[in-house]
Amino acid sequence: MKRVGEGCGVMKPLLISTFAAAVICSSTLGQELKPGDVIWEFQTGGAVKSSPAIGVDGTVYIGSYDKKVYALDGKTGAKKWEFETGHYVYTSLAIGADGTVYVGSRDNKVYALAGKTGDKLWEFETGDLMMSSPAIGADGTVYVGSKDNKVYALAGKTGDKLWEFETGDRVYSSPAIGADGTVYVGSHDNKVYALDGKTGAKQWEFETGDTVQSSPAIGVDGTVYVGSRDNKVYALAGKTGDKLWEFETGYLLLASPSIGSDGTVYIGSYDHKVYALNGKTGAKQWEFETGDYVQSSPAIGVDGTVYVGSRDNKVYALDGKTGAKKWAFETGNRVASSPAIGSDGTVYVGSFDNKVYALESSSSGPADSPWPMFGQNAQRTGRAPSPVADKIKINAVSKTASPFTISFESKSGSTYLIEASHDLKKWGEIGEVQGTGSSVKFTDPRLPIVPFKRNYFRVKLVE
Repeated sequence: MKRVGEGCGVMKPLLISTFAAAVICSSTLGQELKPGDVIWEFQTGGAVKSSPAIGVDGTVYIGSYDKKVYALDGKTGAKKWEFETGHYVYTSLAIGADGTVYVGSRDNKVYALAGKTGDKLWEFETGDLMMSSPAIGADGTVYVGSKDNKVYALAGKTGDKLWEFETGDRVYSSPAIGADGTVYVGSHDNKVYALDGKTGAKQWEFETGDTVQSSPAIGVDGTVYVGSRDNKVYALAGKTGDKLWEFETGYLLLASPSIGSDGTVYIGSYDHKVYALNGKTGAKQWEFETGDYVQSSPAIGVDGTVYVGSRDNKVYALDGKTGAKKWAFETGNRVASSPAIGSDGTVYVGSFDNKVYALESSSSGPADSPWPMFGQNAQRTGRAPSPVADKIKINAVSKTASPFTISFESKSGSTYLIEASHDLKKWGEIGEVQGTGSSVKFTDPRLPIVPFKRNYFRVKLVE
């Protein structure tokens, strides 16, 4: 079905945040699919527990029990390349600002791969298998945990070890990095740690009642949210580790929390349920029961829809306000993979049926929130955005049918994506601009533009 956007409104100067995008209106046509429909699927040689990561060019990166890392075209699912490690790849990948892909394997190693080709740039061997997903600091440092009980900080360019911190047991939790560079991570010694990102020095520790495999999520005020196998979700003060509240579910928690645009905390439990909790108080807002364990971490769309997988073989889309089921997609086996939401709203997820799926959604992208999915963003960097959002100042906009142009103030060394849509739902990248420290100009390269049809544009800063 073809649709045309309805209207533009009055153009005004725009301020656009780092994890939100305002919209500029002009012209085009597009096609809409039904939410929950399969756009494509890709068959690997083993179960897919790994959670997808999405590059700024739309490439989808994911690991499999077949020991491989795959790079897939986000639009078609076509394989771009594959890289074989020495054992299963359980973890999610993380993508650096330069496109480097970082991933851990059960062969005890962390790999850095060239995002375009899959060529190995370096490897670093820990003392045991890797269940922790990497996180990437603002300076490119890679943080990751290992079953050898340690958290490592590695130089992103070379893989050189910068520091290590030893906990009292194995580390399956994936690190999360605060806006000030503090690294938060859980351990099977029942503790959550806050570490100095530069030195690895312990800033505080908080003890739960059981092991902590969940990865923390960080709120806009620095609050750290994390689950534990003691069945509880904890909210901790980021600066001190003081407990702000706890919420008890019916069984253990391995999933990681996500945070909605209004501060609601979403998390799945082994009691088969997904919970929505008030981020300030921990009060339960709703619960939704699936047919089995929930180990998948939710992803939240810009329209508030919550996407999450379950061991009952399904991926669910839930209303973020009420918990009502919008739709469910059934795979051929359990879903422990945490969904990722692309800039155009496509939902990507893996399944133990050996497949990676791209699903149509009702969302036009991830939520404008401090932690809308596992790893904070589609690149899975695991890093909180600046508490004072960087702004993009739009200087001038030309709304002529052809060509559309826009100029805006930029930061030196930053990358800006220009995206277009016909209906404010499906977005596609049409260009990339490198910041200069001053005003930059972008012209829509697509010619000819269909006259008299609506087209919407947005500018996004890639952190």
